[in-house]
Amino acid sequence: MNKLNEGFTKFMNTILKIVVSIIIIASVCILFVTILDVNIGTIVFTFAIIISLFLGYKIINSNLNNKQKICLLILISAFIRILWLLNTNNTPNSDFKVMYESAKAFTQGDSSSFKGKEYIARFPHLTITVLYMSLIQYLSPQHNLLAMKIINLFLGLLVLVLIYFISHELFNDKRKALLSLLIGSIFPPLVTYTSVFCSENLAMPFYLLSVYLFLKSMKNAKYKFLLLGFSSVVLALGNLFRMIAAVILITYILYIVIYFKDKILKKLLNILCIIIPYIMIIVLVSNTLQNMNITENSLWRGSEPKITNVLKGTNINNLGMWNIEDAQTVEEYLSNYDELEAKCKEIIYLRLTTNSPIKLFIFYVVKLSAQWCIGDYAGSLWTQKDMPESEMIFKIGIFGSIPFQLFYIIILIMVFLGFRDKKIFKANSKLNLFYLIFCGYIATYLITENQSRYGYIICWLFIILAVDGVKNINLKLLNHICRQYKSNIIK
Repeated sequence: MNKLNEGFTKFMNTILKIVVSIIIIASVCILFVTILDVNIGTIVFTFAIIISLFLGYKIINSNLNNKQKICLLILISAFIRILWLLNTNNTPNSDFKVMYESAKAFTQGDSSSFKGKEYIARFPHLTITVLYMSLIQYLSPQHNLLAMKIINLFLGLLVLVLIYFISHELFNDKRKALLSLLIGSIFPPLVTYTSVFCSENLAMPFYLLSVYLFLKSMKNAKYKFLLLGFSSVVLALGNLFRMIAAVILITYILYIVIYFKDKILKKLLNILCIIIPYIMIIVLVSNTLQNMNITENSLWRGSEPKITNVLKGTNINNLGMWNIEDAQTVEEYLSNYDELEAKCKEIIYLRLTTNSPIKLFIFYVVKLSAQWCIGDYAGSLWTQKDMPESEMIFKIGIFGSIPFQLFYIIILIMVFLGFRDKKIFKANSKLNLFYLIFCGYIATYLITENQSRYGYIICWLFIILAVDGVKNINLKLLNHICRQYKSNIIK
């Protein structure tokens, strides 16, 4: 590792230590809030987590072969998620309801929601998810919501398998890979979002598979270009469902530039293998939908400019969240794309220049905390929103449940411990890919609208980074035992 790489890595390490420290403090504060909403559900989910951890620990340390251990851990994961699905008989709400109704209309031959100033036309990144919902409604008119939940369940289990393979590829340690699978089986957002009708559930397996293929390309010189190309294609497919994959694409490019040891020409070819398939897939799908007269706009440019999302993200009085003030501004100028874009830029400029640096600093620290501090990324909220209590067996608080939040805090602490060993941090360059991805999403969500759900698409990062932090816990315990042993000998 040359001095430039080492300097960049140290800088990134320092930034992430500060960020994760802030998130831990904020998460502990939220933990005290969840204590105010203790109920029977708190007790039930606490026991569920404890029993799952106990069984998982026994399985990992058993004499079973590795495939049997994986299957049993997946069965535990499936059982937990089925219990969660049975707990609430929820239906689509908020934006998900609009998407669901638009899908129903499309099934009946009405594509108006994709055109003009309608919701999907304003936010065309939702198009593919709406078409998916429409297909499920067409195939299963009576039980389409149940079908979507079952698909979420299987995709969630696939995510866990991919986390296992990524961890194994990263650490070359079956035990650590099994530990990542165990953590993932009860990681709160991966459980609670099983019942939510969001695009992230569809996109996440593609994101993870893309990362896995990118990792595989690093040690396979013969098929490097091919693996990078497949990684790009898979990432583009994931982006069609949840259009925030550009952050990972940029991360790939940065990683190739900074950490690949190839010569400049070969680095350029690697970058082209990442960029070209990604763009081709997005453009091809977008043009196909337009030629079929399904959509009016390109998937990357709706009838509402993207800067409106940044506008909401700079609203200091509302912590960068959705707010009536900015929503009214958008509605007022919506009929003129260029005028709305210009108005947003004007308001953003005023907010960033008329507020003091101290006030802006506090705002962005609070915004950072709010984005990442809720243990289940508001999965419980989106599951229960607008639901009568009679449709729930065990109610969960607005900010989640104590066991969810406590488990999340423990994971964050393990992530922080993983940053502390600088030698390993620098030596294992593959880990730097995940740090880069995390930095990318931190920066993106500081700019755009603040919403806990947005972090869900990348929550699996915490599982992998937490497993890396386990080594420091083990080393500390080993050092403590050695010190005790030496002191006993001296005595």
